[in-house]
Amino acid sequence: MFAYIFPYCLITFFSITDQKKDLVKREYYYKYAFIVFALYIIILGGIRWEVGSDWNSYLEVYNIIKENRWSNVFRLYSSIYGYGFLIYTFIISHLFPSYSIYLTITAAIIVVISYRIIYKYSSYPLIALMGIFSFSFGYAFSVPRSGLALAFIFQAFDEIQKNKKIKFVLFVMLAISFHNTVLFFVPAYWISKRKLNIRIFPVVISLLLAFIVFGDRIIGLLKNISFLPISITARIQFYTYLWSAEGEFGGSIFNLVIRIFTRGFLVFLIYSYLWNKRDNSIINTIINLYLVSIIIYLMSIGISDVFTRVAICYEEVSQYFIFTESIKNAHAKGKKNQVLMIVMAFFFLKFLSRLFIGYNTEYVPYTTYFGK
Repeated sequence: MFAYIFPYCLITFFSITDQKKDLVKREYYYKYAFIVFALYIIILGGIRWEVGSDWNSYLEVYNIIKENRWSNVFRLYSSIYGYGFLIYTFIISHLFPSYSIYLTITAAIIVVISYRIIYKYSSYPLIALMGIFSFSFGYAFSVPRSGLALAFIFQAFDEIQKNKKIKFVLFVMLAISFHNTVLFFVPAYWISKRKLNIRIFPVVISLLLAFIVFGDRIIGLLKNISFLPISITARIQFYTYLWSAEGEFGGSIFNLVIRIFTRGFLVFLIYSYLWNKRDNSIINTIINLYLVSIIIYLMSIGISDVFTRVAICYEEVSQYFIFTESIKNAHAKGKKNQVLMIVMAFFFLKFLSRLFIGYNTEYVPYTTYFGK
């Protein structure tokens, strides 16, 4: 438990003391605090042993890839995993035949890329890191496929802000080669450039109703589309199997309430502090991406909880900026301290739910490679 409580207290201390520093010192403070926290997260993710979701399943894949030639790896896994993930794992496993080194390198790539973008675009980067740790332990336990895909999506977000369409597409394609669900992020560049208005809501409501009524049929059609890569259709079939075999995958009524409350709180922040600031390109981007994540979530949950993970790439690259930009814009209304305290209290509750309620059996107790 100390492995989680210590960094949470550390980043909370950094966030609070940051508010008292003048602008000249703040940039240096951010950098040193970021480096300390990032190194801790990399170590936390690298030396873990039997901790985190899918830890054992990826260990099995890693060991098989490590012991085989590329031709065998391709034959075994090309219909299941993307080429980017297979090539990455093949190279690392043959250069460094240790699962812990593999996890450390993976955590380092995820942290360096995603934290750099957080630092670059957040008005209060340390508070954003506090949110990331509260929601997902700072990406320390992100599995290689989804974690690396998410890192490249953060880089694609950077390309959106720089209006680099080609680079955006390249990074999204790279992310897709690790995780197929990122395919749904392809329209993000054009979505981010739109300014939403009330006329879009009837369309959204119609789509939601269509998915609620015809969702299972739509999934059935997707499974039979011949031009989709076999890895994508295989993944759809796998998720559908989990749905039919186990009902709501990884879900419960309590977890569903937490998810809906979280999204409701973020929508409240958008409406209260960001909606009238959409002339700012970054704020307009994060609002659009997050609202799309909600739409995808509601459409997916009408089918099964299995498919809600499609919304994650939109959600992760927008929600932490929403928290920090809301605090910044609350300052103009003389409510910065109140909003800051509410956000930090929300993070604390989210951290407790993650540690004691959510998937706590996968993370507690924390064991290391040295104490296995």
